[in-house]
Amino acid sequence: MRKFGLLIIAGSMISGTAYGESLRSMQTQFLDSLATAMVIQQKCKGLHLNTEKVMAFTRILKMKQDDMLPGGRDCPVYKKSTLTMTEASEGWTEDAACTMGMLYFGPDGAQSKNLLLMGRD
Repeated sequence: MRKFGLLIIAGSMISGTAYGESLRSMQTQFLDSLATAMVIQQKCKGLHLNTEKVMAFTRILKMKQDDMLPGGRDCPVYKKSTLTMTEASEGWTEDAACTMGMLYFGPDGAQSKNLLLMGRD
C-alpha cells in the first residue's frame, strides 16, 4: 500500500510538471501567433486584430498584458517572434500581407482562426 501511495504522489508531481510545460508551450505558441498577426496587421490596412479573441486566449492561458511589456516574463518571446516576422515579411506588398493574414488568421485560418478580422474597428 505504501508503494502505491508513493506512485500516486510521484504521478501527480509529474503530471503537474507536464501541465506547466504544456501551458508554457501554449503560451509561447500564442505569443508567436500574436506577434505574427500584429506585424501582418501593420502591413495590411484592411485587417485588424480580434481583441476579443486575444483577451479570451490570455484569460485561458493565464497571461497578463504586463508580461508582454519590456521587463515582463513573456517580452523576450514576443520580441523575438515580432523581429523574426518583421524580417520575414520585409519585401511583402500590402496584398501579400493581406493574403497571408487571411490564410493564417482569417475565418478559415490555418494557424488561428479569426485572430485577424476584415475592416477596421
